[in-house]
Amino acid sequence: MKIFALLLTVLLTFSGCSSMESEGGAQRTEIIGNVTAEQLLAREPGADIFQWEGLVYLNAEEIEWVQEEELEPGDLVGTIQQVYEQNRPFVDGMATVLPEGTEIYESKPHLGPILLAKKGDTYIKYLALIEG
Repeated sequence: MKIFALLLTVLLTFSGCSSMESEGGAQRTEIIGNVTAEQLLAREPGADIFQWEGLVYLNAEEIEWVQEEELEPGDLVGTIQQVYEQNRPFVDGMATVLPEGTEIYESKPHLGPILLAKKGDTYIKYLALIEG
């Protein structure tokens, strides 16, 4: 399963670049960026997300392969600083559902773009939305 997750991450990373022919027949490379919090919330207003180091992390409770991974909290990376309010820019340390002060941890073993949010005595898995 770990190999599958690694391959999926690599595939998504490399698929971010696509070649296209311009009018002159020469090839040009177009880079497609990651989804922003604003874009995601426009499609799914109730999404449980937070932003960390420029990446949007989505609650992965309904993503089977993430839930199958046996992860423990690693190093503390920080805490949620703000709860999102509509019509404000979404910034690092901001969440839609997690309250201010929620601790965010790296996952152990470090398995791609997954962070853990501490809620009471449990940890919720969040997956970074990295698109190609």
